[in-house]
Amino acid sequence: MQQPLRQYIYFSTSRLEQAGGTVRRRGFPWLGRLARTAQWDAAIRDTMQKLEQGGAIGSLDAPQRYFRGRVSLRWGPLKGAGVQDSGLVYFGGGSENAILGLVGSSTDTLDIAGNCTLYSTSAGMPYLYAALKRELNVPFGMKQPGPIRLDDPQDYQKAVQAVRAATLQEQAKGPVLDVEICAQTLLVGTADPWTERPRVVLGVPLYVATIPQAV
Repeated sequence: MQQPLRQYIYFSTSRLEQAGGTVRRRGFPWLGRLARTAQWDAAIRDTMQKLEQGGAIGSLDAPQRYFRGRVSLRWGPLKGAGVQDSGLVYFGGGSENAILGLVGSSTDTLDIAGNCTLYSTSAGMPYLYAALKRELNVPFGMKQPGPIRLDDPQDYQKAVQAVRAATLQEQAKGPVLDVEICAQTLLVGTADPWTERPRVVLGVPLYVATIPQAV
């Protein structure tokens, strides 16, 4: 019985290499899906092993510098007020105990079209973009309500709330995909600062892939 291939929705060579992995580039543009998937699978196995040995990877419920796991999510282009194309994509989903938001470059998406669009004018969105600017080259400006400092507990909590709103309120339409992910952790908080659950996590994905179904 042939093991079905996973299908990559998102794969970031640069993020994987920052995490200690290696992706062979020679002849890469001409690889077919079978060869490309096998190459990426090998690179991911090597990277995950290095992260585990260094104690740098956790789960969505207990993230470390990176986290990995299986989740259900929706995804699509990330838009803001007056912006048609931010160059970013948003993955929203989570688990029983955690709310997840992943944001990456649209140039790293593959194969499957996004099934919904995040469009938000909520007051918390500038705080989300402030968190992303530390790791992503956000290609457009957004009016901010004064300087945002994520080392300030109040600003940090507003960024966490923006992730919660983006995932639960504005990603509500579209089919849900069961996927496997690994991401770099950007923010970890709770929807209510006085409780421990649900946890809210924002990350930048190394990869997002559908889970192969045995036949």
